[in-house]
Amino acid sequence: MKWVVDRVKEHFHKDVSILAVYGSYVNRTEGPLSDVDFFFVPKTARGSGLAATFIVEGVGYDLFPMSWTRIEGIANFKEPLTPLLGDSVIAFSSSEEDEARFMALRKTLEKNLENNDFMHIKAMERFKKARELLGRMIPADGMGALRSSAGRILMHLADAVAYENCTYFHKGLKRMWHDLPGFSKLPVRFMELSDLLIESNGIDDLMGATSAIVESCAAFLNVQGDVIVETPQVGPSSCSFVKADPIPEDAEPVDAIDYPELAGFYEEAKSAFNKIYSSCSGPGKDFRLAFISAVCLQKALDEDVHGMDFDLLSDFKSSDLSMLQEKARKAEQAILDALEPHVKIKRYASVDEFMASQH
Repeated sequence: MKWVVDRVKEHFHKDVSILAVYGSYVNRTEGPLSDVDFFFVPKTARGSGLAATFIVEGVGYDLFPMSWTRIEGIANFKEPLTPLLGDSVIAFSSSEEDEARFMALRKTLEKNLENNDFMHIKAMERFKKARELLGRMIPADGMGALRSSAGRILMHLADAVAYENCTYFHKGLKRMWHDLPGFSKLPVRFMELSDLLIESNGIDDLMGATSAIVESCAAFLNVQGDVIVETPQVGPSSCSFVKADPIPEDAEPVDAIDYPELAGFYEEAKSAFNKIYSSCSGPGKDFRLAFISAVCLQKALDEDVHGMDFDLLSDFKSSDLSMLQEKARKAEQAILDALEPHVKIKRYASVDEFMASQH
């Protein structure tokens, strides 16, 4: 943190409006492999140059920009990144005006949380996303893709439940399962159905548990009309992770991997791999957190890593997390093997080594 703050003060003090810290070191849920989470609001185009990804002592760091427009969106619950505004600590502000603007947006967030009608609308938006995902799930996609979709549905529904209670998960996914039972109102069997979804070992069980928890949330939110969307029984995968169009047969062969881009992704994603390792073994072992962490990483791999295929979830077993841990390690090593001949990863054995590299 000292390095980041000093860097802003020395090189970007006129170009960065706000530097904020959030996450485990702010809410005191950090573990041995936790990173320091921070973001900044650029004031000028030059300010975006503060952005950096790197790995120190096996922990990935991502210092990333957030526009004022996006923070305004967070204040109005347009995306579930609420702790970045509601629970962060300002480490640097360029001016009193910039700090006041940030705090005003936090106040907007707080006022929205006090508005039952507004939060119900936001809960319904999250529910709609979950229902749309359910409508695209077909058995032909296979267990890995189905688990990935079911996990994303579960996260949307959890957000919907939090919003209906006029709150959000202040400590993120890490404490979601701890926070849910404390809400004043929950959908019928929500915790039980969550576990049934995560622990499902077959396609029919997974589809059934996912449909059941969506139905339960529909009743909870008083959704009118049919909940289950008719889905095609045959045809190509409807998975939303499919990004690329088929390559024409007469197209020139290309290298699908952008190695500098992949290196940046890995430096950022190292923390996501660490979350899986931490939740699969040791004192932080937690099958729920391991599942959700794998869902999040799988989504990132599908969307951001081109030319490589990964499947973290097809063999997931809540009773034996060693298989997930091994798949994550193999995926990480595959990325490292792909990068090694082409680009150097910004990783350092110690803080001292990292600091020395910055001069």
